Amino acid sequence: MSCGSISYGFDYECNDGLGGIKPGEILISQWDNITYTESGGIVTAITQAGSTSFYRYQVRKFIANNTTNGVSDPKQGSKSFTSVFNFMLFNMSASKNVNLQLLMGKPVVVIYRDNNNNYFAVGISNGAEALTVDAQTGTDKQDMNGYTINITAEEAHFPLEVQSTVVDGLTISGELS
Repeated sequence: MSCGSISYGFDYECNDGLGGIKPGEILISQWDNITYTESGGIVTAITQAGSTSFYRYQVRKFIANNTTNGVSDPKQGSKSFTSVFNFMLFNMSASKNVNLQLLMGKPVVVIYRDNNNNYFAVGISNGAEALTVDAQTGTDKQDMNGYTINITAEEAHFPLEVQSTVVDGLTISGELS
């Protein structure tokens, strides 16, 4: 992005936004399987390599979030944005162990829909890495048994918004039937 002038301000905003990520609205694909077109901070097209899929992670409400921190360094003349996407999967199993080890093996792109019905992509430009996957049995019977997954991306921008029509055109495995 070129270094330009601030082109507008923001009016007083209504208190109508919702935090969080919609349940079942996390899509993950290997980063090297996709190419994309972006205009004005919005992904307008995604092309998937032949016979590849995004995989739907059907997580419950209140257990997924994304945080992005932008840092500018005037001494170096640089800026970067670090996104950390977190979610949990319940109930440890051999199949989840194998799948999560594969998730950690290559860069990925994560598309999620927030509770305001907007889609965003983490890692779409440079790939994101599943840096930590914590498995825990819990101590007490009411403790969580499962996984906490942290996917981190270093980009030159905040997560890009993705048009809903682009998501509608993706090949997605793990759909609800």
